[in-house]
Amino acid sequence: MTETESIVEALSCFDGGEAARIDWGALFPNWDSPVRKRYVHKTRTVATGVRCPEGRRGCYQEVRENAETEEWRAVCSRESEECARRTLTQQQATVWRLDVQAVCQDIAVSLKTGSTGTDS
Repeated sequence: MTETESIVEALSCFDGGEAARIDWGALFPNWDSPVRKRYVHKTRTVATGVRCPEGRRGCYQEVRENAETEEWRAVCSRESEECARRTLTQQQATVWRLDVQAVCQDIAVSLKTGSTGTDS
């Protein structure tokens, strides 16, 4: 998947262009890529859930804090608990947001040709 395809995937899969760092990591294996740095920024909130590690459609793991251990757990939201529970770091559970305004501005700039239609 190209970095541009990763942005498109985020727009179509992440509610409001927001997701936990662990979910963004699946789209940007090279976390230090210029595209990710330009368009995806950290917030100060913790995600309420993360995508299913098995990729099941409609499956979402709820993120819960264990106050005693200060760990974050991703727990299957289905009654059957098909997915294995995962322990996440706070960094993995932190929400990162797609900067939609920057994406749109860059698209607008890239569409400009600079031609006035009267070039000779």
